[in-house]
Amino acid sequence: MKEFLLKLLLAAYTEQRNASKDVVETDKDIVTECDLAIGAMIKAEIAKCEFPIKLVTEEYSNAITNCKNPEYTIYVDELDGTDNAFRGINMLPSVTLLQVAHTASEDVKFGDFIMVGAVEHSSRTVYVAEKGKGIEKYTIDDVGDYMMLTPCGLRPRHPKQSVVITDVYSMMKEIDVLAAIASRYQTKDFGASAATYLWVAEGIFEAYASSHKKGHELPLLYLLCKEVGVKMTDFAGREYDDVGYDFNSTRYQVIAGIDSVHADLVNVLKKFAKEM
Repeated sequence: MKEFLLKLLLAAYTEQRNASKDVVETDKDIVTECDLAIGAMIKAEIAKCEFPIKLVTEEYSNAITNCKNPEYTIYVDELDGTDNAFRGINMLPSVTLLQVAHTASEDVKFGDFIMVGAVEHSSRTVYVAEKGKGIEKYTIDDVGDYMMLTPCGLRPRHPKQSVVITDVYSMMKEIDVLAAIASRYQTKDFGASAATYLWVAEGIFEAYASSHKKGHELPLLYLLCKEVGVKMTDFAGREYDDVGYDFNSTRYQVIAGIDSVHADLVNVLKKFAKEM
């Protein structure tokens, strides 16, 4: 499954690059073209792959299966960071991500996810996390007319920063939560949640917090955090293992970060905690 995910992520990078070139020569919308190109490629590859899969994507409203009795569900966000993509692919972060749950049931929990993968298009980097086996990171390199994945290590963790990534603009509706975070930490918003998940897991930034996160990319954060020992909970400090997963729900409250900062953020935000 890991090799299949890596193949899809590399192909997704190629599709967004080709779609971006096409847009330059036409009046088409870059986000729509990238979304559709990546979605069509993934759909075609899963239709012919050996794994029994149910596919759930943002672009296709109904789940797609490649067999009668699928064993896995792959949740796809073809292009996270669409506002960044509008401003220019390869200038700001945008991410294609694949999240694999070892179940085809509608009753999916975060603990069912066994593998996640993401390609951050601007930096040409790919991350894959497999449950119990850690995180692998690759760079995308041009080799003649081809592209290949070159393994590279995660960056050294920097434990004494004071920056918390959050959804600054969308959290204006819950300004009290944002103010509580900003009263203790510098806050930044890079416009692509999946990219910030990669950076928090790698230790580039020490924490992420959001009051109403959409389910789309959350298994990526969940499994990355599990594999590097970063804590991820809701505002009350409850872990996510047995929490139900809903691709389109925006009910999730999230704190993910190194122990000391995570504990401090729970202490600050627990008064805003809601049942999930």
